Amino acid sequence: MKYLINTVLCIGITSLCFAQNPERADRIKAVWIAYITQELPLSSEEATKFWPIYKEFKEKERSLQKSARLNAIKTASEPEQDAMIMNHFKAEEQLLALRKENYLKLKNVISSSKIIRLRELEKNFKKKVAEMIKERSSR
Repeated sequence: MKYLINTVLCIGITSLCFAQNPERADRIKAVWIAYITQELPLSSEEATKFWPIYKEFKEKERSLQKSARLNAIKTASEPEQDAMIMNHFKAEEQLLALRKENYLKLKNVISSSKIIRLRELEKNFKKKVAEMIKERSSR
């Protein structure tokens, strides 16, 4: 249950960043790319193969995360809420399958240690963005 709550929160924060302002979304993407480029040591050959795979994965991931959202409408009936929860679980399963597929593709391009580092960088970046949003909203 804690995982489900964290996932929904993470998706929500990301959605806020991207939904409010397309210009802001572009700026965050640019910072993200610069951050990965700086922090993940890729050779030019690795980078050439890595970025198309990674960008495709992120687009598919974003799409699945949208469908995984629990839009808990208070006026929805119990069967409708049950269907929403089951759809959420299906989307989460698809997201896991996508992540496994992405790992297998990336494994042919970069080392496992770099894939692990990438995951750490993603978590750190999301944390920083969340902190920035929190800081700005408290002003």
